[in-house]
Amino acid sequence: MKEKYKYLLKNTGLLFISNFTSKILVFFLVPLYTSILTTAEYGTYDLLYSIIQMMVPVLSLNIIDAVMRFTIGEDFDSQRLTFSIGLKYTLFSIVLFIAIVMIGKQIKIFESYTQFCLEVILLFSAYGFYNFITQFARGIDDVSGIAISGVISTVVMLSFNILFLMVFDWKIHGFFFAMGFSMIVPTAYLIMRDKIWNYITYKDILAGSLPKEKEMLNYALPLIFITLSWHINNVSDRYVVTLLCGISANGIYSVSYKLPAILNAVQTVFIQAWQLSAIKEYRSEKSVMFYKVIYQGYQIIMVILCSLLIIGTKVISRILFSNDFYNAWVYVPVLLLSVVFNTMSGAIGGVFSATKQSKKMATSAITGAIVNTFLNFLLVYQLGPMGAAIATVVSSGVIWIMRMKAASKIINLNLNLSLHIFQYILLIIQIVVRIRVGDIFTHILIQIVLISIIVITIIEELKQIRKEGNR
Repeated sequence: MKEKYKYLLKNTGLLFISNFTSKILVFFLVPLYTSILTTAEYGTYDLLYSIIQMMVPVLSLNIIDAVMRFTIGEDFDSQRLTFSIGLKYTLFSIVLFIAIVMIGKQIKIFESYTQFCLEVILLFSAYGFYNFITQFARGIDDVSGIAISGVISTVVMLSFNILFLMVFDWKIHGFFFAMGFSMIVPTAYLIMRDKIWNYITYKDILAGSLPKEKEMLNYALPLIFITLSWHINNVSDRYVVTLLCGISANGIYSVSYKLPAILNAVQTVFIQAWQLSAIKEYRSEKSVMFYKVIYQGYQIIMVILCSLLIIGTKVISRILFSNDFYNAWVYVPVLLLSVVFNTMSGAIGGVFSATKQSKKMATSAITGAIVNTFLNFLLVYQLGPMGAAIATVVSSGVIWIMRMKAASKIINLNLNLSLHIFQYILLIIQIVVRIRVGDIFTHILIQIVLISIIVITIIEELKQIRKEGNR
């Protein structure tokens, strides 16, 4: 049993180095961005990068996610075939994206963005290849390589941001190029480290539909809906804010995501490590207990981090957000809670990854996207950007509820969900107090009471975890 936890902890630690260093750097670079870029420029970059994040899985038929799942535990020949199939679809997506950009430029769609054609093509190609190579490296269990590539990405990002923004003064163009190079360089490192060329079989790249290719697509295609739904849940609110409130309002709202990025960094690290363990340990002896302990432990971590960040939102925003961007602090507490729901949805999603039941994940994601879209137009019109934040947290909650219900039909974890829901209610009260209570003495007093209750519930849950472990 200890080996399971050691494997998970080792991968979590390595992926923490890979992901968190770059995420925390972005977090601390926010003052640089907000002091050099205008709200409109930052809003423009945010929209274009969000489109790229959506288009990569769509144009590649989301084959990247299938690459990791169909590489784990396979022999070398099978891994070569999986890599070659993934490479074929990745290259195809880049060619298709270039064609779309060129056609869009010729027919003058989104004329205000045509000046960034080179930048978006570079960023799309870098983003697609980086994710493809990284997922394959996870599949062959080269987690340490991923960790090193993450550090390289961080160094490159920092260096080129300083060079392009502060030395050359390229403003938003330099921002695009810095992001692109921060993915190109670590991708090149992983290619050299893992001798990726040994996994390329040209006959399989040029071949027609293969049995394994069909199996990978059957797994990957439903995940496109998850990606699109994730995009809607996390990004469509920015489109609606831009439409109804203007590009500057979106620039301010987009910056509000930078503080929740701390929680996102934590959850990204865990989910990536957890997927490997969930797949490896499924059907093993005591796997149910392993899944339960991990889920409960991560629930505790996320509730604690979310609670602390809610309290410190205003102070941290004052330090990080320059000029007009400071007004973004009011949206941060609500978005923090949405990250908690997303994290727990991802944690329980390990069950679906292990059983290759991607359609069940897709169903919940589609439902969440529909809820998010409806509430965005309804609430943004009434409440402005705050309406978008509320829509995001509600849709994230819907996805969590649906996945918990679906997972219970596969594996009975016997979780104390009533306690978890009570903790979420306490976080909601914290959010309301943070935003609405202006008197500092009253605010501190209420927050102390709420935190005390949260601590009591966490102690109770820790006792339960220990009891289960001893059993």
